[in-house]
Amino acid sequence: EVYCTTCAQGYYPEKVSYYDGAVRCQKTNLVGCLIAVGYSECQTCMQGYYKNGKKCAKCDKSCLTCNVSDKCTSCEKGFYIDDSSLCSQCPENCIDCTSGTDCKECVDGYYKDNGICKKCDDSCSSCKDGTNACIECNTGYFFNQLKRCIKCSDNCDECTNKTHCIDCASEFFIAPDGSCSPCADVCFECKGPTADDCIACDPGYYL
Repeated sequence: EVYCTTCAQGYYPEKVSYYDGAVRCQKTNLVGCLIAVGYSECQTCMQGYYKNGKKCAKCDKSCLTCNVSDKCTSCEKGFYIDDSSLCSQCPENCIDCTSGTDCKECVDGYYKDNGICKKCDDSCSSCKDGTNACIECNTGYFFNQLKRCIKCSDNCDECTNKTHCIDCASEFFIAPDGSCSPCADVCFECKGPTADDCIACDPGYYL
């Protein structure tokens, strides 16, 4: 027979008198119990459950943890404890808050303004205010010398500055001077100006 020193979740220890410190692990009838001390007695409940006498009862579905069914003590990220002691969702575009009007962290592309999340300028992927003085530029924009995000030139999807493209739009290729030049009419993607430079064709054509 196998004896244990501690038991797995869902089992409780039954002492074995002839082995010091050894226990026999027996199955419990408990639900939501992390550490059991008897067939029907729990010492510590799982997250999302609370102690109700010797057993565990489920918290309200909105709670991460609670001390009674309808009194949350903590919430999942993106939720806060409201006036009724349940968890309510944070305001729109907010991923962490202390109340329905006090956001601590906004989703990418938004910034905090008096506890509310407001949209960044279109040039920004992250920002601290509504101007184009971004923390990071969106794809298709670059930082100028004043640390403002400026749109890349026409037909350029990604660039390091106004004259140096590193990824052109479909049907254009990067010319030696860093600008985007048009592919041949039959090309969807290309590496040069002629039909022989096609990497992918327009619909109705093949390589």
